[in-house]
Amino acid sequence: MSLLDDLRFRFTGRMPCGSCGKQLTSLEYAAHVKVDERPTPNGSEVRCRFCHQWVTFRRIREHEHAHMQRGPDGQQESHLTVPPENRFRGSLEGIPIHYRHQKCGQTTTMPEDIVRSYLANPFLYDDTSFCSGCGDYVHIGTLQWLDTGETLLVHDRRLKAEYLKRYGLPPCAP
Repeated sequence: MSLLDDLRFRFTGRMPCGSCGKQLTSLEYAAHVKVDERPTPNGSEVRCRFCHQWVTFRRIREHEHAHMQRGPDGQQESHLTVPPENRFRGSLEGIPIHYRHQKCGQTTTMPEDIVRSYLANPFLYDDTSFCSGCGDYVHIGTLQWLDTGETLLVHDRRLKAEYLKRYGLPPCAP
């Protein structure tokens, strides 16, 4: 936490959102990013969107920032996921998990926790996914599922349309 953020928190009880910078109280933050919040004797705790551990509101920005650091392979250390109890629980049989980047030809496997989170909330992720060949995040229009031949972009838009048809509105922001 920067000195300015620390002073602002001490005087106002507000912290900037790590994504958009909006100044929020712990309760506003929990609603803003759709995580659980609970009071404690020393202030509020919120649930991390990456590891789902309880973290003091004052430390959540730096805690989540650590998850977003890139490893030696170029991939983030952790990714946003839906809490385990809210992930898709059905069989993954027939669900594509291996994709190839059209530019470099490398195949990447999507981790199960991300697959199950994505099936529960197709609005959770942006239009990029990691390519193990390039060591970077690339647009999903350049990635193709091995099992179906469909691009991840077409697959993504179909899952979102199915979600909207079923529930009427997209889920709250991750």
